Amino acid sequence: MKQQLQRTLPNAQEVRIVGGTYPTPPARALAAKACSTAFLASLGVALAGQQLVFLPPTVLNFIAQQRGMLIGAGFLLNMVGGALGQTGAFEVSLDGELIFSKLQAGAVPTVAEIRRIVLQKTLLDKYGDSSAASS
Repeated sequence: MKQQLQRTLPNAQEVRIVGGTYPTPPARALAAKACSTAFLASLGVALAGQQLVFLPPTVLNFIAQQRGMLIGAGFLLNMVGGALGQTGAFEVSLDGELIFSKLQAGAVPTVAEIRRIVLQKTLLDKYGDSSAASS
């Protein structure tokens, strides 16, 4: 999107386009990290469970019988952790003013929409008023 905007905006040299990530809330980031750690632990236990001789025999027996369930639960935890780490945010600011937010609009804008908004806020606001005042 950044490259398309830089190619199509007539005032692209006047507009600095910068992309970045929207921060995940700390509680969600912690839960995502815990899910990721549990994923690795479940895979380790499922794949190397019989070598963990310090575990009681009942636990080793459970691991041997439920290996598929442990691996499946691990991959499920990995997907949940990935979903928790994503904010789904996409925001566009111009001179510190929020001009588009996916969180508020509920949809990702097209390049044409962003281009129209940026042109309106830069060129039309700057030159549109002066041409109307001189008439």
